[in-house]
Amino acid sequence: MKEQINTYNFGRISSRMVKKYGAIEMHLEGQYRKIQSVIEGNLLKVNRNHGINNGNRAIEAIHICLLMIDGYLNKVEYELDPYISDANKPYL
Repeated sequence: MKEQINTYNFGRISSRMVKKYGAIEMHLEGQYRKIQSVIEGNLLKVNRNHGINNGNRAIEAIHICLLMIDGYLNKVEYELDPYISDANKPYL
């Protein structure tokens, strides 16, 4: 059975994962430059191809992806269908 996620927990997934797994430290960002540029490039391509000029849709897609990752790590399946829309689906 899929676990329901309320809007509050959906918006807080990034801060919860930072607390649980940590974040990239300021002076170590250069080590992750390649992977970050790939992610940014993919977001830009989707934006250009689909004409999505709203950063909130990208943030929603990032939250959905973080919930998927959290689900894989904790062996939990989240009910994400209410948060997936036609506007953020291309980013996913």
